[in-house]
Amino acid sequence: MVGAIRSEGLEMWSEVELAYRLADCDFLAVTGTNGKTTTTSLLADILHEGGIATAAAGNIGWP
Repeated sequence: MVGAIRSEGLEMWSEVELAYRLADCDFLAVTGTNGKTTTTSLLADILHEGGIATAAAGNIGWP
């Protein structure tokens, strides 16, 4: 399927790419194999304590 889409010269975007292109705010993306929930929670807490409006989203917080 991927090869067929590419052979037509069409762009393919991941969910992260789509979010980046549509976002009207700054955001952090946490990726990887291990520790994503912990890292996301830590970043949200740090930003909140720094007075920055924050919402953890994805597999924790808001979907």
